[in-house]
Amino acid sequence: MGKLPEAKKPLIPQNLDDIVVLGRYTMLVCLLTEFAFLSQLSNTMYMVYAGSSPAIKGCGNITFTSMDDACENLHLCEGVPLKLESQFYSVNEEWGIHCEDRYLERRSTSLQMLGVMIGSLTSGQISSSFGRKKPLVFCLAMTGILSLATYFVTDLLQFTAIRFVLGLFTGGHSTVVVVYLLENIPKNSRMWINTAISYSPNVIILGVVAYFSQHWRVLALVIAALHIPAVALMLYLHESPRWLVQRGRMDDARRVILDIASIDADKANIDEKNLDKILQLEHDRFEIMGKKRHTYWHVFRKAHLALPLCLIAFSFFASMIVNYANMFNLGSLSGSIYLNSILIGSLRYSINLACGLLDYKFLRFGRKMAHFGCQFLVVASLLITAIIVYTGYAATYSEFIRICVLIICAMSSQIVIVNSVTCNELFPTSIRTLCYSFVQLCSRLGIVVAPHVFSWGELWQYLPYTTLIGVVLLDLVCFQVALPETKNKPLEDHIVKKQKKITGEV
Repeated sequence: MGKLPEAKKPLIPQNLDDIVVLGRYTMLVCLLTEFAFLSQLSNTMYMVYAGSSPAIKGCGNITFTSMDDACENLHLCEGVPLKLESQFYSVNEEWGIHCEDRYLERRSTSLQMLGVMIGSLTSGQISSSFGRKKPLVFCLAMTGILSLATYFVTDLLQFTAIRFVLGLFTGGHSTVVVVYLLENIPKNSRMWINTAISYSPNVIILGVVAYFSQHWRVLALVIAALHIPAVALMLYLHESPRWLVQRGRMDDARRVILDIASIDADKANIDEKNLDKILQLEHDRFEIMGKKRHTYWHVFRKAHLALPLCLIAFSFFASMIVNYANMFNLGSLSGSIYLNSILIGSLRYSINLACGLLDYKFLRFGRKMAHFGCQFLVVASLLITAIIVYTGYAATYSEFIRICVLIICAMSSQIVIVNSVTCNELFPTSIRTLCYSFVQLCSRLGIVVAPHVFSWGELWQYLPYTTLIGVVLLDLVCFQVALPETKNKPLEDHIVKKQKKITGEV
């Protein structure tokens, strides 16, 4: 007779990180994150299409040779319909926002991003107090409703007001969902999952959706529909067990952990007595630390928390201002705006996957090495583009500039992923969403400023690229010199008096 198969030994976790396994529940969390990222990316990049400028070809019997010629002589077309050529029917085309009036569209974009910035800041405190699930459900639902409302606006003022409020909720769930993901995936899978599920493939999806929409109202309607599965999935998923433990709700945490194990078909393999010991230990630690709700004051009064937080926040700002300054300027590049977006998304995702594979295969390929490699390529591409533009060869080497912009956007995307993982690995559960909401605030500040960067050339022709290169170089140096390596670092749950030094081996 053959031997009976040995029963699977119970899982004996030593801490909360050991309880999180790569199973069905993790896949559902990843699916939710993908829908949330698609929502965030679609609403953040909405103005790349909705704010694109049509080319003015002429009016009546007048023909213009270029946009500069059109803007200089636009007064000749008063009362005469303009002959426009566009790839996407934008708000600029519908409401006649051309040439010197373009500042109205840029101001609208900045105000929308200001809403995202404010939402990012406030959601951290809300999530720390009320959990991850409730804010996510509410923010995703409101974002979908307001995207639907965008379809019905009749002027730029209404459009900006609706999109500003929408930005508040977009910023809200953009902060919370990343923390929720990190708290529900195994520590050795953090980087590759954050790489596989990122904004990059959604750039491609948005480009395809915009191509078939062809109109800013239709695009808003489609984006609204994309929120339905996200809300439904979030209603099904559980609150983060780590947050429940942090709040002292041990019975709820135990129930959720066992429910998750049941979804993973692994409930019988958890040693429940050992689980109770871990939860009790965490409860005791929680009692010692005190049941206080942390605020930004608790973060910024401690230098070992405030300094790395500010440096990561600046890194977010630098990568976002570089990325979106170029994204909002896509219309000025040669080629189709849709194809450029799809190429950027494809290159971004290829880089994301390559870095994820390197991180998974090589222990020494940590957060700092990934950051340095990507930022170095960004600096090189910016320098090459600046030299071509300022020497007057932009028209001759337009395709080369296009390639450099693709590289800049792709590498900036990977830096955002590295920054996100680093931030969530570095700070404890009790202040994790607070810290991440702060860096998201600075990230959104970069997007607020980004639409105006290339208009600074009117003040001094060298200012746009000088600014971009300067912030990237400063970020590159600060990240390498002042931040620790966090790869494979267990997630802390409480604020400690001293930052643990992470040396050489990772």
